[in-house]
Amino acid sequence: MKPQFEIIPAIDIFENQVVRLHKGNYEEVKVYYKDPIDVIKYFKDIGIQRIHIVDLNAAKEGKTDTNRSTISKIVNHKENLVLEIGGGIRTKNVIQEYLNLGFDYLILGTIAIKNPHFVEEVIQEFSSHHFIIGVDAYKEELRISGWREGSNIHIFDFFKTIQNWGIEQVIFTDISRDGTLLGPNIELLKKILEFTNLKIIASGGISSDKDVEDLLRLESSNLIGVIIGKAFYEHKVNLKKLLNISKHS
Repeated sequence: MKPQFEIIPAIDIFENQVVRLHKGNYEEVKVYYKDPIDVIKYFKDIGIQRIHIVDLNAAKEGKTDTNRSTISKIVNHKENLVLEIGGGIRTKNVIQEYLNLGFDYLILGTIAIKNPHFVEEVIQEFSSHHFIIGVDAYKEELRISGWREGSNIHIFDFFKTIQNWGIEQVIFTDISRDGTLLGPNIELLKKILEFTNLKIIASGGISSDKDVEDLLRLESSNLIGVIIGKAFYEHKVNLKKLLNISKHS
C-alpha cells in the first residue's frame, strides 16, 4: 500500500528566530517569527503531523549552543508531532542530546559525506531508524557545510552509499531552487526516483499548491513527502488544503 504523502513545514532557526535564507545564503536572511512557538502552535492547530527543523547556526558553525534553549522549547510543545532536526549534527554527544530531548529523526548532512565511518558507527550505536540523510545538491553535485562548499561527489554515487548503510529516508534539496519560489526540480526528482528505492522527501522551490500537486502526480511510492518553507511564510500555499489533498491522494 502506498504510504500517505506527508506535508512537512520547515522551521529554520537562526539566532533563535524563524527565518529563511535565499539559496542557503547567510547574507540574505529574512525573519518571519521572533518566537518559533507561535508557528508551532499554528501547525498543530491545522493538523500538521511532522515538522522539519534546521539549526542554521549549527549548520554554519558546527556548534549547537546558539539556539539550544529555543530548540528545547520547541520539543516541550511537541505533544503528538513528529519532529526532525538537522544542522551541525556531527558528534555522538549531539545525537544523544537530541534523542534525549525527544526528536524522532536526526538529519545527517555534512558529516555523512566527510566521515561516512561516523554514520556506520552511530547506526550501530543508536539504530538506523533515527537517521535521515540530507542530500543537498547543486547541479547534481553534493554540497556541504551549510551548502557553502562543493564535494566533487555526484548525488547518484552517494545514493548507493546510503542504501548500503540501511537508512531508509532521504531529504533531497535542490539548492538552486531553495528559497526561490521557482518550483521543484521535477525532472531531477524523476531521475532520482527511477535510480533508487530509498524513500525521498522533496525539498526546495515549492511556490504554490500546484507544485505540491505536481509532486503527487509523480505517483511514486518512494516519494513520501515534501518540505515547505518560504512558500508558507510568504502565503503562497494553503497548508490546510494541501493536507486534505495529501490524505486523499
